[in-house]
Amino acid sequence: MACKKPFLTTPISQDVITNDDVGLILKKNFTDKDLILKINNLIEDKSLQKKLGDAGLKKIHKTFNWDIILEELNRDLSDIVKNLS
Repeated sequence: MACKKPFLTTPISQDVITNDDVGLILKKNFTDKDLILKINNLIEDKSLQKKLGDAGLKKIHKTFNWDIILEELNRDLSDIVKNLS
């Protein structure tokens, strides 16, 4: 996602991708045909590639920003210390 590229994944990655927002999700028991259709869709639809790629980069900046991660870590550690007291 940080490279602004859409990708194809299985339902295991739904914590990062939801509703085909930054990449395409294959159904749980996908077939070869399902995989081929999704790949072709990404190859042929340049606007979909751009849309998913742009959304992926935006999600990376929003979700995996070091300032946000450090704030969450600080909050979690503060909670732990408060509970120890």
